[in-house]
Amino acid sequence: MSLAREFRRQGDYLFKRRGWLPVPILFLGIGLFVAEGLVRPGTWHQVEHSLGNLLSSLGPWIGLLGLAIRCYTIGHTPAGTSGRNIHGQVASTVNTTGIYSLVRHPLYLGNFFMWLGVACLTEHVWFVLLFVVCYWLYYERIMYAEETFLIEKYGETYLKWSARTPAFIPSLASWQPPSLPFSWKNVVKREMTGLYLLVLIIAFFRILASVLAQREWTAAATRWSVVIVVATGVFLAVRWVRKQTTLLEVAGR
Repeated sequence: MSLAREFRRQGDYLFKRRGWLPVPILFLGIGLFVAEGLVRPGTWHQVEHSLGNLLSSLGPWIGLLGLAIRCYTIGHTPAGTSGRNIHGQVASTVNTTGIYSLVRHPLYLGNFFMWLGVACLTEHVWFVLLFVVCYWLYYERIMYAEETFLIEKYGETYLKWSARTPAFIPSLASWQPPSLPFSWKNVVKREMTGLYLLVLIIAFFRILASVLAQREWTAAATRWSVVIVVATGVFLAVRWVRKQTTLLEVAGR
């Protein structure tokens, strides 16, 4: 089998499983975090300006940056594109305006920052570096499979756009305004799960940090538990609205 066909096969396989394959990496990070907390209690507070604390502080903001990139992308995209489909590649058109005029894979860029933020919560520099390498190897194949599909479907149209648009690192030189207005309804409908999971993971790490540092349940742990309960309530309410009403429906989205 040629390398190109092997990349396509691997990319199609990973594409269908891209929603849960990063989960083992998350559990590895949690295990490292707990192990260090048990061996060296109070690690998170020993050196105020340590690199570990810096990573922990930046983690939520990096994650939110990734979510913001995804929200902006989804807010301007039409139906049949930029979806969460897992059964196969789908593209009713080639998005070339808005953030797609800066980078070919903005959703994967957003995913990168979201998961990078989670990796930073472990406070392990080498784990963060390992995540970056794994993410690149993982999504490089997915992007290859996706682009091969789009070339087969749209041919020269896709090739001309991809020739002037970077794959992953945005370039501001070719900015074009989005062709569709921003839709908050579309964002809420399609990105609420991502926001909920990000809040859940951040809160979980903060609870672990507080409990492991003090060796007992703390007021901080209680506050973060309340955050989880409130976030879960909001998520379930939005999910009910999305499934039982048409309030979040947007024509053409």
